[in-house]
Amino acid sequence: PAADGIHRIPLPLPMDGLRAVNVYVLETEEGLTLIDGGWAIQEGRAALESALAQLGHRLSDITRFLVTHAHRDHYTLAAVLRAEFGAHVSLGLGDKASLDAIHSPEPTARNLNYLLLRAAGAPEIAEAWARFSAGSVPDLAQWSYPDTWLEGDQTVVVGSRALDAVHTPGHTQGHFVFADRAAGLLFAGD
Repeated sequence: PAADGIHRIPLPLPMDGLRAVNVYVLETEEGLTLIDGGWAIQEGRAALESALAQLGHRLSDITRFLVTHAHRDHYTLAAVLRAEFGAHVSLGLGDKASLDAIHSPEPTARNLNYLLLRAAGAPEIAEAWARFSAGSVPDLAQWSYPDTWLEGDQTVVVGSRALDAVHTPGHTQGHFVFADRAAGLLFAGD
């Protein structure tokens, strides 16, 4: 365990040089709170299910996700498991524009990378990205809106722990870190 009642579970990231994303399990009397959810791919779900089983838990024991940011390797499995088991999902409000773009019926709006590359002055790369992603439609079940938007710095109670949820825009506009000052722990996402 990373600390008493806290466990780190590395979930796979195929096609990524990092190889894994860390998901943290916080055990509470009310069930499990996970910081980040992982990528909604079969390998990720299987690894999470297996790791939870080793801890004596099941996916249905997850009651809450605190997601650091809305990238597929941190958010999408949380959204899928919430739909399946009813866990509560929280995400930074600054990432709402990204989810809005994904949910847009306009294909160009859905392709946020295309828009960002054009706005950054890289039209050739933007066009190459558009060709690469042509015809792809996001699975909206993986990108559903969270139950709660986190806005501004605040304290989030997780069992007997008080986590400082600190808005840290940069990696994404809605990025949050969660600090357990009493235990000297920081859950930072990317």
